[in-house]
Amino acid sequence: MKQIRRWQRILILSLLSISVFAPLIFVSNRLKSITPVGRREFIEELSKSRFRTNDLRLSAIEHEDGEGLKGPRLMLFKDGDFNSLVRDNSSDQSDGGNNHKNKEEQVIVSQKMTVSSDEKGQILPTVNQLTNKTDFKPPLSKGEKNTRVQPNRATDVKIKEIRDKIIQAKAYLNFAPPGSNSQIVRELRGRTKELERSVGDATKDKDLSKGALRRVKPMENLLYKASRVFNNCPAIATKLRAMNYNTEEQVQAQKNQAAYLMQLAARTTPKGLHCLSMRLTSEYFSLDPEKRQMPNQQNYYDPNFNHYVVFSDNVLASSVVVNSTISSSKEPERIVFHVVTDSLNYPAISMWFLLNIQSRATIQILNIDDMDVLPPDYDQLLMKQNSNDPRFISPLNHARFYLPDIFPGLKKIVLFDHDVVVQRDLSRLWSIDMKGKVVGAVETCLEGESSFRSMSTFINFSDTWVAGKFSPRACTWAFGMNLIDLEEWRIRKLTSTYIKYFNLGTKRPLWKAGSLPIGWLTFYRQTLALDKRWHVMGLGRESGVKAVDIEQAAVIHYDGVMKPWLDIGKENYKRYWNTHKMFYLSELEHSLRVPPHLLNLPLEDAIKSVLQNVFLDKVLADLGLCVSVYDIKSIEGGFVLPGDGAATYKVGFRIVVFRPFVGEVIAAKFKESDANGLRLTLGFFDDIYVPAPLMPKPNRCEPDPYNRKQMIWVWEYGKPLEDYIIDDSCQIKFRVESISYPSVPTERAEDAKPFAPMVVTGNMDEDGLGPVSWWDSYERIDQEE
Repeated sequence: MKQIRRWQRILILSLLSISVFAPLIFVSNRLKSITPVGRREFIEELSKSRFRTNDLRLSAIEHEDGEGLKGPRLMLFKDGDFNSLVRDNSSDQSDGGNNHKNKEEQVIVSQKMTVSSDEKGQILPTVNQLTNKTDFKPPLSKGEKNTRVQPNRATDVKIKEIRDKIIQAKAYLNFAPPGSNSQIVRELRGRTKELERSVGDATKDKDLSKGALRRVKPMENLLYKASRVFNNCPAIATKLRAMNYNTEEQVQAQKNQAAYLMQLAARTTPKGLHCLSMRLTSEYFSLDPEKRQMPNQQNYYDPNFNHYVVFSDNVLASSVVVNSTISSSKEPERIVFHVVTDSLNYPAISMWFLLNIQSRATIQILNIDDMDVLPPDYDQLLMKQNSNDPRFISPLNHARFYLPDIFPGLKKIVLFDHDVVVQRDLSRLWSIDMKGKVVGAVETCLEGESSFRSMSTFINFSDTWVAGKFSPRACTWAFGMNLIDLEEWRIRKLTSTYIKYFNLGTKRPLWKAGSLPIGWLTFYRQTLALDKRWHVMGLGRESGVKAVDIEQAAVIHYDGVMKPWLDIGKENYKRYWNTHKMFYLSELEHSLRVPPHLLNLPLEDAIKSVLQNVFLDKVLADLGLCVSVYDIKSIEGGFVLPGDGAATYKVGFRIVVFRPFVGEVIAAKFKESDANGLRLTLGFFDDIYVPAPLMPKPNRCEPDPYNRKQMIWVWEYGKPLEDYIIDDSCQIKFRVESISYPSVPTERAEDAKPFAPMVVTGNMDEDGLGPVSWWDSYERIDQEE
């Protein structure tokens, strides 16, 4: 009996020893696995991490509501498998990224999970999550780095890794208790701010500074330490998923807002363009009625000329269409351009072309509101299309369907949209056999191309009338540049067809708003396909049109909302449009002083007033003559210097500058002449000179009998020779030969002429140039003969 009791005591003592020493051994082994760098932080946070699980899960539920939330798949491994799995994942990262999704879902549990008796249902695992975004491995030694095979990385891999580390750091900060100011939290905040500042807006590895790359290593060490402290993997995965969900919602909201602002910008007239129109309108009404007439009016309805038509309410856009067509033509004297606008823009557009009469081409400005071709209630009918875009319900957009009534005496025309640029001579268009068709157009029914459009996208084929009359597989085509046979149009009475379809469309939804869908129906099977090089589209939207296609095209089209005269226009395409206008927008930055007497005005008005005083009618070297302040982009500062009552601001703004392009033909007025040549004026710019070598030949220069201080130039022409005098009796056309910006002289003589900071040199030694009256009388003689 005594022997049995003794063995019982020994067994009880042994079990007590095991229960005492086993936990000590277990904890000591656990502490050995912690690196010396992270030991203090782990011990400091150990008492807090036990009670943080519920808080983390509640935080995640606030972000995602917890419905249908799937946690990451847990893969359990033994401690001995840790290093081997790290090596496998490292090799997987070098593999083209095919197993990216699987790697994000792998979780390594480095220790068996334990459940305490007083906290049933609460799992407190110690985990290390191994993904390409959350890499908790300790930093490798130099020897280990050299033995690894470096994968082929893309040009933006490093920047992505840095941003991923920033996201990890922010995720860990979200797990810290409110008000926590522990060392690891302070380090995470500091390192995150440093790394964000050093990265900035960089998107490629080449944009990263050396300082940013140097800060990556300390961040890796800090994230490794944080992974030992914040070790609840399911909660971390839930938190990251919630952050990702919120980020996706924010991205979608930003996309929707950007799309709305894009549409709003496309519908809005820029302030500078509006001011330009107002200024031209004022000048137009200050002219005498007889001076408002365009030249060569006898050619308006002559069918022997090539007639081009553009409907436009935009001064700059219509001028670019006209300028580019004329400058690209081999026979500009055969061109008659009809610009159709409304009563609001008629004065401004008329004044523009009166100031910029082009070569020997004929230009007619028409007011659609003065014609009786449109129905009286046309505006109300267009409003029934229920479109928020005013461009689609504009009478100018639909007036193209009344072309035979607007031009009753013409047989064939080329119709342009006002957002095109002509790059090639179009004379070959007039020799194309229309084969009984009404409209010649480039087709847009080839799938895979950027210009592709299908009938079913714009037309409601669920309507029985539409489905029975038209085919959804019919080939579509584009407006923008169209050759139109008006005689065939009249024979087929297509204007009546348009009115019939239009009235049906006001009663029920048959197509989307705009003139293109109803144009497809009106000219159904009445279209001749043109070679696609005649008309290339896509420069006004994200289309990916190739540069080689643009260069080879006869006409390029800025279809879409990104018009070249708007801020939202694509910069790489704007240069094709800017080549054909005399006025440019230039963005500047200037520090200016706003005097005290202007401070009672709104800040932007006061600054604009000062800018106009400083820049208006001034020449900026290599930019041109400042015509007006277009808009103000930014205002900074507002400092008042000691002893000065004025405020100083740093202002970013844009101005409209006059700078004609070389080769452009401009009509100016005579100002003065001497033995060296002529001096011409545009009214707002006087430094235009035509030197003697560029005067019409043969010529002579002789004293003016009415003004001894001035010489007159005479062109000798014809058999027998006749004298054509160059004087101020009419406008004078010249071609821009060069533009120069002379440097300011350091010394000037007292009798020297005023300094000209910008000089335009003109050439008149070509047919069609010189006083307009020369060529008017010459053409009348030809007609009489």
